[in-house]
Amino acid sequence: MSLVSIRSALKSKLDARKTAGVLGEVYDGEQDQMKLDIASYPVAELRRAPSEGSYFTNQEDLIEYQFDILLYAEMDNAGTSAAEKSLDSIIDDLIYQFAHDRTLGGVCDGDVYPALSRSGVIEWRGKPHYVSVITLKCRKVQGNA
Repeated sequence: MSLVSIRSALKSKLDARKTAGVLGEVYDGEQDQMKLDIASYPVAELRRAPSEGSYFTNQEDLIEYQFDILLYAEMDNAGTSAAEKSLDSIIDDLIYQFAHDRTLGGVCDGDVYPALSRSGVIEWRGKPHYVSVITLKCRKVQGNA
Protein backbone atom coordinates (compact mmCIF):
# COMPACT_ATOMS: atom_id res chain seq x y z
CA MET A 1 0.00 0.00 0.00
CA SER A 2 3.00 2.33 -0.15
CA LEU A 3 2.09 3.81 -3.51
CA VAL A 4 -1.46 4.50 -2.36
CA SER A 5 -0.46 6.01 0.98
CA ILE A 6 2.26 8.22 -0.50
CA ARG A 7 -0.05 9.48 -3.26
CA SER A 8 -2.71 10.25 -0.67
CA ALA A 9 -0.25 12.21 1.50
CA LEU A 10 1.00 14.19 -1.51
CA LYS A 11 -2.56 14.98 -2.62
CA SER A 12 -3.45 16.15 0.90
CA LYS A 13 -0.46 18.48 0.94
CA LEU A 14 -1.44 19.92 -2.45
CA ASP A 15 -5.05 20.33 -1.33
CA ALA A 16 -3.80 22.31 1.68
CA ARG A 17 -1.99 24.68 -0.70
CA LYS A 18 -5.27 25.15 -2.62
CA THR A 19 -7.05 25.98 0.63
CA ALA A 20 -4.24 28.46 1.42
CA GLY A 21 -4.84 30.17 -1.94
CA VAL A 22 -1.49 29.17 -3.45
CA LEU A 23 -3.04 26.84 -6.05
CA GLY A 24 -6.25 27.31 -8.01
CA GLU A 25 -7.06 23.68 -8.79
CA VAL A 26 -5.54 20.32 -7.78
CA TYR A 27 -6.05 17.12 -9.77
CA ASP A 28 -5.03 13.59 -8.83
CA GLY A 29 -3.75 11.87 -11.97
CA GLU A 30 -3.64 12.89 -15.61
CA GLN A 31 -6.82 14.65 -16.66
CA ASP A 32 -8.79 14.45 -19.88
CA GLN A 33 -8.15 17.85 -21.44
CA MET A 34 -11.37 17.88 -23.40
CA LYS A 35 -13.60 17.24 -20.36
CA LEU A 36 -11.78 19.41 -17.84
CA ASP A 37 -13.42 22.64 -16.72
CA ILE A 38 -10.80 24.69 -14.86
CA ALA A 39 -12.21 27.29 -12.49
CA SER A 40 -8.91 28.97 -11.58
CA TYR A 41 -5.18 28.89 -12.19
CA PRO A 42 -2.50 27.84 -11.39
CA VAL A 43 -3.37 24.18 -11.78
CA ALA A 44 -1.46 21.33 -10.14
CA GLU A 45 -1.73 17.81 -11.53
CA LEU A 46 -0.24 14.94 -9.51
CA ARG A 47 1.09 12.05 -11.62
CA ARG A 48 2.99 8.88 -10.82
CA ALA A 49 6.43 8.63 -12.44
CA PRO A 50 8.70 5.57 -12.90
CA SER A 51 10.00 4.22 -9.59
CA GLU A 52 12.96 2.02 -8.76
CA GLY A 53 14.63 0.15 -5.93
CA SER A 54 17.65 1.50 -4.15
CA TYR A 55 20.41 -0.60 -2.64
CA PHE A 56 22.81 2.16 -1.59
CA THR A 57 21.76 1.72 2.04
CA ASN A 58 21.53 -1.23 4.36
CA GLN A 59 17.75 -1.28 3.92
CA GLU A 60 17.27 -3.86 1.17
CA ASP A 61 13.62 -3.22 0.42
CA LEU A 62 13.91 0.54 -0.01
CA ILE A 63 11.85 1.76 -2.96
CA GLU A 64 12.04 5.28 -4.29
CA TYR A 65 8.55 6.19 -5.48
CA GLN A 66 8.54 9.14 -7.83
CA PHE A 67 5.73 11.55 -8.52
CA ASP A 68 5.54 14.57 -10.78
CA ILE A 69 3.56 17.66 -9.94
CA LEU A 70 2.76 19.48 -13.16
CA LEU A 71 1.99 23.16 -12.64
CA TYR A 72 0.08 24.93 -15.40
CA ALA A 73 -0.13 28.69 -15.89
CA GLU A 74 -2.47 29.95 -18.60
CA MET A 75 -0.63 32.18 -21.03
CA ASP A 76 -2.20 35.41 -22.14
CA ASN A 77 -0.89 38.34 -24.17
CA ALA A 78 1.85 38.94 -21.58
CA GLY A 79 3.79 36.01 -23.06
CA THR A 80 6.05 33.20 -21.98
CA SER A 81 8.25 35.17 -19.59
CA ALA A 82 5.30 36.45 -17.54
CA ALA A 83 3.73 32.98 -17.40
CA GLU A 84 7.03 31.45 -16.29
CA LYS A 85 7.51 34.07 -13.58
CA SER A 86 3.93 33.59 -12.38
CA LEU A 87 4.87 30.04 -11.33
CA ASP A 88 8.07 31.00 -9.47
CA SER A 89 6.42 31.72 -6.11
CA ILE A 90 4.24 28.60 -6.40
CA ILE A 91 7.30 26.44 -7.08
CA ASP A 92 9.14 28.02 -4.14
CA ASP A 93 6.15 27.42 -1.88
CA LEU A 94 5.72 23.77 -2.87
CA ILE A 95 9.42 22.95 -2.62
CA TYR A 96 9.43 24.58 0.83
CA GLN A 97 6.38 22.55 1.93
CA PHE A 98 7.92 19.24 0.90
CA ALA A 99 11.41 20.13 2.13
CA HIS A 100 10.02 20.87 5.60
CA ASP A 101 8.00 17.66 5.88
CA ARG A 102 10.60 15.15 4.75
CA THR A 103 8.56 12.07 5.71
CA LEU A 104 5.09 13.32 4.67
CA GLY A 105 3.91 13.07 8.24
CA GLY A 106 5.55 9.67 8.75
CA VAL A 107 4.25 8.04 5.55
CA CYS A 108 7.77 7.78 4.06
CA ASP A 109 10.70 6.03 5.71
CA GLY A 110 13.34 8.11 3.98
CA ASP A 111 13.45 11.71 2.95
CA VAL A 112 11.22 13.21 0.29
CA TYR A 113 13.40 14.99 -2.26
CA PRO A 114 11.68 17.77 -4.22
CA ALA A 115 13.33 19.19 -7.34
CA LEU A 116 12.28 21.31 -10.29
CA SER A 117 12.88 18.98 -13.21
CA ARG A 118 11.71 20.74 -16.37
CA SER A 119 9.66 23.61 -17.76
CA GLY A 120 8.35 24.82 -21.07
CA VAL A 121 5.42 25.88 -23.21
CA ILE A 122 2.84 23.33 -24.26
CA GLU A 123 -0.55 23.43 -25.90
CA TRP A 124 -3.11 22.29 -23.37
CA ARG A 125 -6.87 22.56 -23.76
CA GLY A 126 -6.29 24.19 -27.14
CA LYS A 127 -4.36 27.12 -25.64
CA PRO A 128 -0.69 27.75 -24.90
CA HIS A 129 0.25 27.13 -21.27
CA TYR A 130 3.50 27.39 -19.41
CA VAL A 131 4.16 24.21 -17.46
CA SER A 132 6.74 23.49 -14.79
CA VAL A 133 7.30 20.06 -13.29
CA ILE A 134 8.38 19.34 -9.73
CA THR A 135 9.61 15.78 -9.28
CA LEU A 136 9.33 14.24 -5.84
CA LYS A 137 11.35 11.18 -4.84
CA CYS A 138 9.68 9.51 -1.86
CA ARG A 139 11.44 6.63 -0.11
CA LYS A 140 9.61 3.74 1.51
CA VAL A 141 10.81 0.41 2.90
CA GLN A 142 8.51 -2.25 1.47
CA GLY A 143 8.46 -4.26 4.68
CA ASN A 144 6.87 -1.27 6.41
CA ALA A 145 3.40 -1.00 4.85
